[in-house]
Amino acid sequence: MFGKIKRILALLLFLTITWPLASQNIALKSNLIYDATATLNLGVEAKFAPKWTVDLSGNYNPFSFGDNKKWKHWMLQPEVRYWFSDENNGWFGGAHFGLAWFNYAKGGDWRYQDHHKNTPMLGGGLSGGYRKAISRDGRWLLEFSLGYGAY
Repeated sequence: MFGKIKRILALLLFLTITWPLASQNIALKSNLIYDATATLNLGVEAKFAPKWTVDLSGNYNPFSFGDNKKWKHWMLQPEVRYWFSDENNGWFGGAHFGLAWFNYAKGGDWRYQDHHKNTPMLGGGLSGGYRKAISRDGRWLLEFSLGYGAY
C-alpha cells in the first residue's frame, strides 16, 4: 500500500509548479531543482494577512543509486513570508526552520560506509525571492528564491 501512495504522490508532485486556489489564498507548489535531483517534494502556501503567507514544504528522496551511492532523506520546512506587495507576487523575504532525517553513502570501496542520523536535524534561516505569473490568468506562477540556513 505504501508503494501505491508513493506513486500517487510522485505523480501529483511532478504535475505541479505552483497552482493558486481560492483567489490566491492557497497555492500548491513544487521545487523544480528538487525534481531534477530526484527528490519528491510538495509545498502548500496560505495567505493569512494582506502581506503575509505561511508555507509548508515537504521533501523526500527514497532512492539508492548504483555501487551503494545514496542520498536518502526527508525534510519538512515551514516558512513565514512577508510580501512587499498586497497581491503576494513580486518580492518577498522570509524566515524558515526545518526538520530532517538523512542517510547517505559515497559508495565504491569498503572505506566508505553508510552514514545516517536516526534523530532529527533541526535548523533554520532566512530567505528572499521573487514570484511572477507566467500565465495570462495568473494561475501558474514561477518563483525564484535564495535562502541561507544552518542545521
